[in-house]
Amino acid sequence: MMLRRSLLGLSAAAIGTACAASEVRDYPYPFSHVVTFASDVDQQTPLYGRVLHAQVNERIGLPVSDSLWVIARGGAGNSAFFTRLSQLNDQPSGVHAHPVYGLLLREWHRGNYDHFHSWQDDATPQLRNVFSPGIALSSDRVTIRLPAARSTAGAQTRAHALTPQHLRMLFDAPPPADLSMVLRAPGRTQLAIPREQLARIGASASEPSGARYVEALLDVPLGMGTPLPADAPEADQITELELRAPSCAKKGCAARLVAVERDNFSRHTVLRQLPLLQSWNIRPALLTSHGGWTYHQNFGEPAAAFAQPGLAAGAPNILTTATSRANDRTSHAYHADLLKHLGVVAVWPLLWGKWPLANHSWTEPPPPLTSRIEGLYTIGKAIPHEVSAPRDYADLRTALLRYDPLSEQLDLTKYLCLGSVFCYQGAQGAALELLVDLALLRIRNGHRTDLLWHTHFGTSNLDPTRRPSPLTTLHAAIGRAMHRLAQHHYGVGTGAGAASRIWVPPAGVLVRYRTMLANARNHVKVERSASRVTIAPWVDPVTGSPVPEPAAGTRDLHGLTVYVEDAGAATVWLGNAPVHTFTRNPPDRQGRASVTIVDNNSPTVILDEVKPAQIGTVQVSGGSLLHAASESGAAYGKRFLRLRATSSSAAVSFQPWQLDLWNTSHLHFAYRKRAAGAHAMQGSMYIELEMSNGQRIEIRESDPRQSTATPFNGWSFPATPSAAEWRYVTLDSAQMTFVSKPGDEVEQTWPLPVGPVKTVRFGLRGARPGEILDLDGLMALRPNSNGEAQDATKLVAGQVTYADGTPVADVTVVAAAEAGRRLRTATNKHGYYFFSGVARGSIIEVAAMINGERCNPTRGRAIEIRKNEAELDINLAACRQHNQRRQAPTFAP
Repeated sequence: MMLRRSLLGLSAAAIGTACAASEVRDYPYPFSHVVTFASDVDQQTPLYGRVLHAQVNERIGLPVSDSLWVIARGGAGNSAFFTRLSQLNDQPSGVHAHPVYGLLLREWHRGNYDHFHSWQDDATPQLRNVFSPGIALSSDRVTIRLPAARSTAGAQTRAHALTPQHLRMLFDAPPPADLSMVLRAPGRTQLAIPREQLARIGASASEPSGARYVEALLDVPLGMGTPLPADAPEADQITELELRAPSCAKKGCAARLVAVERDNFSRHTVLRQLPLLQSWNIRPALLTSHGGWTYHQNFGEPAAAFAQPGLAAGAPNILTTATSRANDRTSHAYHADLLKHLGVVAVWPLLWGKWPLANHSWTEPPPPLTSRIEGLYTIGKAIPHEVSAPRDYADLRTALLRYDPLSEQLDLTKYLCLGSVFCYQGAQGAALELLVDLALLRIRNGHRTDLLWHTHFGTSNLDPTRRPSPLTTLHAAIGRAMHRLAQHHYGVGTGAGAASRIWVPPAGVLVRYRTMLANARNHVKVERSASRVTIAPWVDPVTGSPVPEPAAGTRDLHGLTVYVEDAGAATVWLGNAPVHTFTRNPPDRQGRASVTIVDNNSPTVILDEVKPAQIGTVQVSGGSLLHAASESGAAYGKRFLRLRATSSSAAVSFQPWQLDLWNTSHLHFAYRKRAAGAHAMQGSMYIELEMSNGQRIEIRESDPRQSTATPFNGWSFPATPSAAEWRYVTLDSAQMTFVSKPGDEVEQTWPLPVGPVKTVRFGLRGARPGEILDLDGLMALRPNSNGEAQDATKLVAGQVTYADGTPVADVTVVAAAEAGRRLRTATNKHGYYFFSGVARGSIIEVAAMINGERCNPTRGRAIEIRKNEAELDINLAACRQHNQRRQAPTFAP
């Protein structure tokens, strides 16, 4: 049965102007609830994450997001960019020839990852030696002996005592400016640390006597310095420090050494790794706290402390308490300001202490947003601690009924597995099916549900009843639960009516939406008679940032839904500038039409400024095609496509050499039509995407002459007559019409604009010869919470490989832009090249130079940069063939 929805809902116009809360819908149309996930990346390998998102995001169609660490120990086993301070995680990811950092970079800019699970995994307990009284710097050289670290720790501690890379000294007064040091370990080469490499942090009110920190980072500095000797002592093996300060030779110095700390995190970890993240445009809006051994990388009430029972109690050099230090300005681990500079908007603290607890039960709405950290929001999650460790079915039922009597309706026998502690914890991945069904249960019984579930996708891997395959990593029951959630998102399943539509946004997008909505209502004005929506930009009272950020398009307004009288005639303005990416919505359950703003900041351009023949194969039938220039008035940029009909059916078939759509939520384009001579416009326009999996998605102008149109997957919208003005159209995947409703089978693919595109078709049907269709700015949109560089520039990166996928190192890659800028780099040992700071909106030509030949990316020689491009790959085997069949470039590097 075909499920149809009208795109426009029109009602009688009213007179007057309205503003404030009553005109803003609580959730984006057509949704009445929110259910999504903030997943801790614990136990999740990058390969598992890739298969997970291929299953959930690409085949099931839920745009859920993941977290990762910036630095973690363990190589390929951890989803982190770094394994040491200056060492990228270059272990094989298990996906083609990508190392872990390369795979994660691609996944991030696809939108499958969008937040940090703290900066690091905190897998190294802190070694702490306290000296009472302090050791005086009584001469130019003072030697301090440290007890052997591993000999005093218990067996459990030794298993976790990974090599520290930070050695931190605490002095009770400012240490001398000429201080340097030598580190020694038995049987190892000593390591001299000059004063230039000792980082000074300042005084700490949380340490005895307001101690001053001096820190040595035991790693190869990024882009500078000399590599450490292969046999240099590791920090946990150091048994002797020699402090050198010539200024203390005669009379000594007042500063006394009161403690030595060795661990794997400080403010300087962030400072060391921040520049690379910025160059790659890794800029999360959300950071969640992780845990670990010290908690120093976490956010929380600084006074709150947590005893670590897993560490060897009483060991003289093992810190056995954990305290959040990320937002403590006096701490060595303070980095809240650096995160804010990177683009973080909100954090999920771990140690709340006396702070109001923001985490909530699934039976409650999320509490109002708060800010306990200067410049950042503190958010909560829905955490099912109530069912964290049931012993059996009866125990689980008792725990659930205590919080929600409705759980009596669930068959609980299917929610527990055997043999793993992770099967019994509600916040673990094996409980995903239960989390989904608890939300659906509440919705079926008429309760508004708004849940950012706290979970761990990766720990579902530890369910002993799971049977993975190359295409599915989740337990089959969890896969079916995700299908049920997707049916409520797209409105096609049994019981997925208007009252139970569920928004499933990425975690970072939900955070931006909540912070925006908390302040937006007083900045929206609606002129009812004209259905004109005007949004006045504002400054966020917590972050102090402008909303929306000027360099980020409509990103910060994504989902904002405003009621209007006439959705078909509505216009949206941001200040005095028009907004074109918004949907026109029919009346909702309140009987009110609306418009919803859509994020236009990360478009995947399908057809726009670059000639189609430069990025694919073009065939035209029943007409002629022109890539028109700006004097004809483009809707976007300088160029657009003009199709002139010579028969009743004028069609363009475009086969891109490579076009991948990730996490698409909307399609957008601008078009206009012109009749032939004095005749009325007769032809109706259409656009069709044929995906690589064979699914076809179509956009049609409705034709009143065809009352019995063939059913199709896609959208229809009212036809427009001949007009000189551009008409902008934005279509929501959650408002698609489906020929048949997808079932519950895990392997079933949905007819969605997600994944590789095989063919793009557009044209006119029923046209008179001479009729014209202009098409501009055809693009796929997705909400993307990622932050922006101050100059709004983008990353361009890719991998150069041989035919068999083997990476090619030390290949020169050049890029040229229309403005005359020339860039040049070389591939690293994994075949990657990186260009940072590429101007948004520029068209660049990229080529690998090898054996005197210019080898262009698979996607084409000319690339329009509208978003971060991390997958502009070059296969050397195909370059000669591609160069021969492509047209001459409009400009040459």
